[in-house]
Amino acid sequence: MFRGQLLRLTRSRLKIRLFVRLNEDAMLKMLKFWYTIWTDSALYGQYSWIVLKAIATQN
Repeated sequence: MFRGQLLRLTRSRLKIRLFVRLNEDAMLKMLKFWYTIWTDSALYGQYSWIVLKAIATQN
C-alpha cells in the first residue's frame, strides 16, 4: 500500500522533472519576454512621469 504510493510519487516526480527539463528553454524565453515587457513598461512609466512633471511645472 505505502510502497505503491511511494512508487507512484517518484514516478510523478520523474515525469515532472522531465517536463521541466523539456520546457526549461520555453520557460526561460517566457520569463525573459515578461521581464523585458516589465522593464520596458517601467521605463515608459518613469519617462511619462517625467514628461507629465515637466508639463505640470511649465504651466
